[in-house]
Amino acid sequence: MTPQPRPNGEAGAPSATLQVRNLRVYFDTPGGVVRAVDDVSFSLEAGERFGLVGESGSGKTTLAMALLRMIKPPGHIESGQIWLDGQDVLALSGEEMRKMRLAGIALVAQGSMNSLNPVTRIRRQLLDGMKDHAAAGSGGADNGANAAKMSRREQDDYVHDLLARVGLEPQVAGMYPHELSGGMKQRVCIAMAISLRPQVIIADEPTSALDVVVQMQVMETLRRVQEEVGAAVILVGHDMGIMAQFVDRVGVMYAGKLVEVSPVREIFSRPLHPYARLLIECLPSLEEKDDLEGIPGLPPSQFERPTGCLFHPRCPHATADCATQEQMLDEVQPDRWVACHRLELIHNLQQETSVQESEAGH
Repeated sequence: MTPQPRPNGEAGAPSATLQVRNLRVYFDTPGGVVRAVDDVSFSLEAGERFGLVGESGSGKTTLAMALLRMIKPPGHIESGQIWLDGQDVLALSGEEMRKMRLAGIALVAQGSMNSLNPVTRIRRQLLDGMKDHAAAGSGGADNGANAAKMSRREQDDYVHDLLARVGLEPQVAGMYPHELSGGMKQRVCIAMAISLRPQVIIADEPTSALDVVVQMQVMETLRRVQEEVGAAVILVGHDMGIMAQFVDRVGVMYAGKLVEVSPVREIFSRPLHPYARLLIECLPSLEEKDDLEGIPGLPPSQFERPTGCLFHPRCPHATADCATQEQMLDEVQPDRWVACHRLELIHNLQQETSVQESEAGH
């Protein structure tokens, strides 16, 4: 088994369920090569919840699709390594990878209305997924859910149990997607994702297009079933509030690269990378009624990427070195990984802010 890569690619303890090392996903376009994911490394422990955040176009969803090997032309995985429970995912054949999905690594896709077949009842959709992916013995080999070998009664019982796990009544099995609310459809997608007890669940913005109350219900459902099956979760999204309540660690992506990986409490209380700090400062506050301010400037063009640190044209702390030298992720504190030249300055600014907040409290 390959040693566990830390976020900068160095070797660590070989205990991770998912290991990603130096992953690159490129798209060949008439305008040039788009580096959608560029040299990304991280690891995921069993049962851990890991969040991926960043602006639209930062590469979050592309990274998630690469883990499932679902990148379509003109995109391709240029280089890197993906290991799931010791298996080299990129070395699997197409058929082996198809069977790895759902049984080893499952997806709760963005937009449940586009994930379910509108002319097929829920029972059939759940069973079809199980039949297609359970036979290979990849992923959770002890899930005992080979639908093809079950009797009709056993199939019904299993489907009803899946629906109950996500808080849905048995009669939902006989319904069509259009008969369900948005939240119910998203719960069906979660039920499908856990049907073969995968080791990793990727949830790609699972609460998009849902109201706030239903969002929290869906996230609580995901939390509960994740704990029941013992899977790790990668949560892809923009909603920092949901990240704060759900994940254990956060990876901040910018222009295809991870710029900070930190425990969720630390990244919200003391973000280290300037981009992460600006993301946090964009969050609305009940205490402060000032106008919201966004991050100045725009993400770099995929065809004209700046030299050095990709964030330096927008960074309030950038120096000449930032424009010429690229900084790789480095462990600057225990379990905190940051790619920035100006950490000493940022640390001093944080200390000044802490002193001011302390004085204001008195």
